[in-house]
Amino acid sequence: MRFIFILGAATFFALNAFASANLPEQITFSILKEGEKIGQEIVSFNNSGKNLRVNVTTRTDVNVLFLKFHYDHKRQEIWQDGQFHSMTTDTNDDGDFHKLSMKRQNNGGIKLIADQVERELSSHSIPLTLWTKAIIDAEQVHSVINGEAWNVSTKLIKQEEILIQGKQVKSDHFRMSGDIERDLWYGKNGILLKTKFKKKGFDIEFIKQ
Repeated sequence: MRFIFILGAATFFALNAFASANLPEQITFSILKEGEKIGQEIVSFNNSGKNLRVNVTTRTDVNVLFLKFHYDHKRQEIWQDGQFHSMTTDTNDDGDFHKLSMKRQNNGGIKLIADQVERELSSHSIPLTLWTKAIIDAEQVHSVINGEAWNVSTKLIKQEEILIQGKQVKSDHFRMSGDIERDLWYGKNGILLKTKFKKKGFDIEFIKQ
């Protein structure tokens, strides 16, 4: 049984839009399984001029009956001149180890190397990182763990208030469907507040602390 948790977003999204969002230095998400905390994800930002560096660390430990499952994921995204430039990831999915890199080439295309297997992707290829609302326009995304391609579509469900850190916060509720299914709630600044999905029949939630 594998629990692969995916969080964060990357697309051709102007860096001045990131700046206008007043990104904090760090955002922490609690990870819940059926309402019980099983881990956390930390997303940190370093915005320097035209460049944005995003570091993501995700760790979970899940107990099911007498079995224990572990997930540890580290990722760095680089945004340059208003475009996704590169990403490297290192993942331990309960003993399955994966290394991945995606990097924009001089011709605009993306080179993906997943577990030493190299592929060339189109210039519109993006990894499935959900921390920013930019992901809602993507039609095909790639796993941040092994580079697998998924076809998706995302639509606005409604505007609603959700409970974050004991306060009601206004959000835009989106639903992603297709090869990947996620409910996504974004704040006014376009940054993720919460995501919810099913994994192995369990309700999994990432909620901003």
